[in-house]
Amino acid sequence: MRKTIIFDLDDTLIRHDRSDETKFLAEYLNICYSEDFSIAFYDAMESIRKPFIGKKITKKKIASYFDKKIPMLAENGLNGDMLIKAMESCSINIRDSSVDRILHHLNVANIRLYVLTDWFYKSQVKVLKSFGYLEYFSRVFTWDNWYAKPDERAMLRCIGNEDPSDFIFVGDSILADVLCANLTGVTSVWFNPNNKENTTDIQPNYTITDMLELLEIIIWAKEAGGENHPLLYLLWIKLY
Repeated sequence: MRKTIIFDLDDTLIRHDRSDETKFLAEYLNICYSEDFSIAFYDAMESIRKPFIGKKITKKKIASYFDKKIPMLAENGLNGDMLIKAMESCSINIRDSSVDRILHHLNVANIRLYVLTDWFYKSQVKVLKSFGYLEYFSRVFTWDNWYAKPDERAMLRCIGNEDPSDFIFVGDSILADVLCANLTGVTSVWFNPNNKENTTDIQPNYTITDMLELLEIIIWAKEAGGENHPLLYLLWIKLY
């Protein structure tokens, strides 16, 4: 049986409503919303990992990154630190009932759970607490003074001296989550609820569209070194 399952947080354990995200940010920052602000914000988020390849990340460095990528912040007397606070205050997080159920069942089966997330500890723990999820996780690994996925060191910190084959990593990003797992010998599970096309050469070990499908992977993935788990098998029969 696999010993540990590691979950990404954003858009994996929780979903974000991004329909009016930049409008809420502009309102929080007390600036006029514009399409230019929206484009600049999403451009910055799209490339946020690139300047930090091979480098440890801090909140101060991310704030400085936003200062450079979104000049209209300074034009309005704002800075990157203010934007980070706005992002953490304005985010609309959505619960997925399948996540509630899978975490409960994995906890009942006494499977160790971690979180590996590309953001900051204080904010992410607050989100986990608000959803009632924090109690399920033994450890929460974040960006604070460390490396971002897909840097292997992000995953290796979770594994420690244990065998990578005893870990499964579940995440929504091919370029960050799946690649990070693949590089370190951890079984990768691409969480793809919207059935997006994989346009990269990076191949996950498994793809799921619903979190409850994870039970089947844990029970039946013998080719990756797993063993049947009687309790999870009973849960799987009950659910399906």
